[in-house]
Amino acid sequence: MLGLGLLVVLGYGAIYVTVVRNAYDIYKRVPVALGMAVSQYVRDFLVGRGTDPGKVRVVLHGIDMDGRASAGSGPSPIAGSEFIFAVSKFVRYANLETLILAYGEMRRRGVLLPLLLAGGSWDGRYEVEIKRLVAEQGLAASVDFLGYIPRERVIRHLRECSLFLFPSTLEACPFTLLEALASGAPIVTARSGPMWEIAGDAALYFDPKDHHGLADQAVALLGQPVRRAALRDHALDRARKFPWEESISALVHTFEDAVRRGERRR
Repeated sequence: MLGLGLLVVLGYGAIYVTVVRNAYDIYKRVPVALGMAVSQYVRDFLVGRGTDPGKVRVVLHGIDMDGRASAGSGPSPIAGSEFIFAVSKFVRYANLETLILAYGEMRRRGVLLPLLLAGGSWDGRYEVEIKRLVAEQGLAASVDFLGYIPRERVIRHLRECSLFLFPSTLEACPFTLLEALASGAPIVTARSGPMWEIAGDAALYFDPKDHHGLADQAVALLGQPVRRAALRDHALDRARKFPWEESISALVHTFEDAVRRGERRR
């Protein structure tokens, strides 16, 4: 909450629900001139709980398309091999159990590509559960936990992966998904939250807890190289709809509007 009467509802990851609910409580208790949400999904959440729709402005994140062709130069992550990629720290909303169960089914259906998972520890108990599940599924030799890696390396992996899997169930404006689009990754993502708002028809979707559905989409796409190439192009086109210039302009206009509204109430 800012002194000029602007409430910024960012909603990030594990704190998203708390942030949005607290924002709604603030709307009820204090004279907010204008609120800002990072997606239509967040705005709908607030308005659906009684917030005045005229007081919530959507300002989406932007993505930088420059410099990606040369990002992460150097040897490929797995020399001479294709791979499947996923990015998430160990948090329960990341839905990594669905990812691992789906990958296990993919292996049983003949997919031999390794799964690389980038992201570090957050919930230690959940991390233990996921690594135990990997062992139980007989996938220890096929799943590579990379930990936290530099952004340049993430972009390199997104650009070169055969498939990017994003099973998250709780996002406000998923920057990871924007990065995947901007890197031209062929994407399969959960049908949850703002995923369609961000990726549109530049990705394939599955029900968040349906690991069979994820496996079906992934196996089918891996067997269709022409379709994957088309999705890569479509992802790049989609990413161009989120320039930082528009985000910054919308942010400035929202601040200016909040100041004007605040001054009129004095």
